[in-house]
Amino acid sequence: MWADEQHFYLNLNSSFLGVSFEGPSRDETGQTPVTAPQIHSGRLLTELLRSRYQIAARNCVTHAQVSVNPDNMGIGYHTDWAANFPFEQIGLPDNYQLPPPAITLFGFNYDTSFRDATGERLWRGLDAADLQLQSAAVANKTNLQAWRRGLVLRYRRLYNLVKQPDFSLEGN
Repeated sequence: MWADEQHFYLNLNSSFLGVSFEGPSRDETGQTPVTAPQIHSGRLLTELLRSRYQIAARNCVTHAQVSVNPDNMGIGYHTDWAANFPFEQIGLPDNYQLPPPAITLFGFNYDTSFRDATGERLWRGLDAADLQLQSAAVANKTNLQAWRRGLVLRYRRLYNLVKQPDFSLEGN
């Protein structure tokens, strides 16, 4: 799940393009083992796809930023590229600092294992999301738990709608 200034996206496997780098997203030292040719190819492919399909840089995200588990309402179902993605080398702004929309729009949560896997760069986005949730709860004169429950209900309604085989945006 992801969102930008205009839309939110559920079930990304049906609506987003995926670019994969062969190899681990971190080696045993915690560094990114992506090779210079992989970076070069990734940059060219990203530029081509963004130009061809008018994809905003903000919507170029890592798997860890968008993977969710609807069963436990947790983000980071997959943790590949949870840390150290070479945004700058690929020609993209570092969007790890953005609050994950799964948290701010739909009340998803994260656990310590996800936070441990992400590294400090992504924590800024997690912390910003937590602050946004708290501010929204206060602005809506409710507590954080009640606000999060309402967001979760909203997600479940939309997710169930999208899962229907005859789902279409027309008429919904």
